[in-house]
Amino acid sequence: MITQQEKLKHIADVIHTGLLKPLGFKRRRNTFNRKTEDGLIQVINFQASFYNSESTGGIFWVNIGVCIPEIEEVTVKLYGGSSNFIPEYKCQIRARVGHLNKDRRNVEFSLDENLEATSAEILRYLRDFEIPFFHQLDTHDKVLKRLESYKPSDPFICLTPLIDAGIVYWHQGNKIKAQELFTKHYNDYVSDPKNPGPGHGEFMKELAQEFGLEI
Repeated sequence: MITQQEKLKHIADVIHTGLLKPLGFKRRRNTFNRKTEDGLIQVINFQASFYNSESTGGIFWVNIGVCIPEIEEVTVKLYGGSSNFIPEYKCQIRARVGHLNKDRRNVEFSLDENLEATSAEILRYLRDFEIPFFHQLDTHDKVLKRLESYKPSDPFICLTPLIDAGIVYWHQGNKIKAQELFTKHYNDYVSDPKNPGPGHGEFMKELAQEFGLEI
C-alpha cells in the first residue's frame, strides 16, 4: 500500500520533472529553490497537513515564496542557522497556490484522488499564476517596489515590508532611505491600537542599532 508521504513525493516528482527542473529549480525533499540572476531565491514547497493519516486520508498545499538574501543574512546572524537552502517559511514574500488567481481562495489538494490529475492541476496553477508571479519579483528593484507599496489586501503576505525594504536599501548604501522606512514602520506600529505589545518596538530599536540607524 502506498503511503501518504509516498503519494506526496510522487506528485512532487511529477512537478519537478515536468516544470521545475527545466526552469532551474534545485530540490531538497519537497521544497524547491531557484536563484534569480539578481540573487533572490524563489521557493516552492509542498506542505502536507499535520493531521494526515493513512486511515483518514490526506490533504496538502503548495506554498511559494521569495527570499531576500540580505535579510536572510541578518536572520542567520541574529538567530543562527544556515542559508544554504531556503525553506518557504523563511521567505519575506509568501503566498499559497490559489491566492494569486482572481478568486484568491485557499486551494487544498487531495492525496486520495487521482494523483496524475492532481499533478496536472498543480502544474496548471504554477504555469498560469505562480511562475508569472515570480517573473514580477525576480530583481531587487521589482521587490522593493512591491514592498513599499504593500497593502494587506494584496494576494501575498509580507509581515514587515518597510523593514525588509529598508534592509535592502541599507545594503545598497542608501542609509537615508533605510532610516526613513525604519522610522515609518516604527511610527505606524506604535500608533496602531492593535499592536501586540512593546516587544516588537524594542526589537525594532535593537535591529535599527544593528544597522547604525536610530528610532
